[in-house]
Amino acid sequence: ATVRAIFAVEDPGTLVIRFEGTVDRRSVLNMTSHLYLNLSGEASTRDHLLQVGAEAYLPVDAALIPTGAVQPVEGTDFDFRTPKRLSDGPEMLDHNFCLDGGRTARPRPVATVRGGDVELELSTTERGLQVYDGALFDGTITGLDGQGIAAYGGIAFEPQEWPDAPNQKDFPETLLGAGDAYAHESVYRFRRV
Repeated sequence: ATVRAIFAVEDPGTLVIRFEGTVDRRSVLNMTSHLYLNLSGEASTRDHLLQVGAEAYLPVDAALIPTGAVQPVEGTDFDFRTPKRLSDGPEMLDHNFCLDGGRTARPRPVATVRGGDVELELSTTERGLQVYDGALFDGTITGLDGQGIAAYGGIAFEPQEWPDAPNQKDFPETLLGAGDAYAHESVYRFRRV
């Protein structure tokens, strides 16, 4: 297999991440980025406002592996269809949101997050968005100026296909055939508000 990850700054405040690949035999390929963001610069991101365009999410087991169920967000702590503080969501957020519209040829807006006076609009071609709120950070990972990052000190947004798809018969397929190409693009647009 041959894979490439391309990180490009396009336009002021815009980061574009492209993943490309070709497999030489039947293979599962599901690439993503795992960058952490803290838009306010405060110790915690629990006051960040999050909105995700998803009618459903994937519940997980104690090991944080999807159970195979696809659960509607309505009436749950995972309902971020309108902006709400992360602290008003689940105690720990490390879940895949099943994005409205499925996989697309061109990136479309799927989520926004605002912390302080900075807002991020995330667009992607992918059908899933894993959001991790940093609940398990314990200060051993360092960030700006070598400071330890405590619980909820950063948020990861991971556009991807649904995790654990090869083991879940009802999830969208991630298996590619020999010679098949893979492409995925995500756009992170930052602005002051």
